[in-house]
Amino acid sequence: MLFRSLVLLPLALLIVSGCAPEPALQVVLSPVEPTTADTLLASIETEFGEPAEGTFQFRWYQDETEIAELSDLSLVPSAQTSRDQRWQVVATVTRGSSAPMELQSNTVEVVNSPPSIVSVDITPLEATAATPLTATVVGYEDIDGDGPVYSYLWTVDGVSVGADLATLEAGLFVRDQVVQVQVTPSDGETQGEPVLSAPLTIANAAPSPAAIAILPVHPVGSSDALHCVLLEPSVDVDADPVSYDLSWLADGSAYPGDPMGAGWSGPMSTVLDDDTVPWADGSAGEEWTCLLSASDGMSVIESSYSVVLADSDQTVSDFSLIDVNTLSPTSGDPVSPRDYLCKVSGWYFGHST
Repeated sequence: MLFRSLVLLPLALLIVSGCAPEPALQVVLSPVEPTTADTLLASIETEFGEPAEGTFQFRWYQDETEIAELSDLSLVPSAQTSRDQRWQVVATVTRGSSAPMELQSNTVEVVNSPPSIVSVDITPLEATAATPLTATVVGYEDIDGDGPVYSYLWTVDGVSVGADLATLEAGLFVRDQVVQVQVTPSDGETQGEPVLSAPLTIANAAPSPAAIAILPVHPVGSSDALHCVLLEPSVDVDADPVSYDLSWLADGSAYPGDPMGAGWSGPMSTVLDDDTVPWADGSAGEEWTCLLSASDGMSVIESSYSVVLADSDQTVSDFSLIDVNTLSPTSGDPVSPRDYLCKVSGWYFGHST
């Protein structure tokens, strides 16, 4: 046991008399890649990343020029910085009775800030398969003052469609499908976070109005039967079958009325149900209106056409033809010689010997 004590004693004396060196200090400037939205922070740390003790004074340099108003501050507010500026801080450190030492930080450069947007709206809200859709961006902001550049990603039922444009053309979606658009803002250099619109469900589209007319074009009271004819059928962009319902007004009142008006003999059906008013039911001076409702089972749209019955003493032609001249003002309409009453002159030349 004595031998062991003699051997261990010098070792114990050696350990007690040892002196560990103080860790080196450093000035850390963060963040390493700040934007104009970031505050610059200076801290004094040991070489092991631990906070150092002592008294610290700071001097800040922007692009190698000292900014006196920031002296002794350990931070630079974000409002003080701009893109592309280079910042550095020099710290004077005093610890105990040791002489002050100066430490120089790393240099950081303020980089471009990405823009942001608040939301994206799709209009119109009541859209059908025939309606182009438009994405409207709300709340663009870029703290560097850069103007907006947007990229658009349209989806229909989750599948990408259309071009990288603010408008999605009609024909790329149908009733009951769900449309969304994702917009990514950019300042021309850096992209911001994408924002997704609320889903928009495509509504039913009403049929187009049918083109109708009453023949003859200039009917005579108590002489001509009135025929309501379908010149151009309704079109439904949702490909729904279209049904028609035809009715008449005589001087603004329902014909034949309910119960049937006294003395009426019609209406009668020729091509469409109730499309004909017998000649005996119309008198000179009356205004007759044909109403044709087109329905796809969900929406109804109405077309109307009116004529005034002429006096029976007026002798005029009682036929009409569809004008097929595409350059004519009445192209596609029924035209009768009656349309040209008091408008056409005839000249006849003869020769005799």
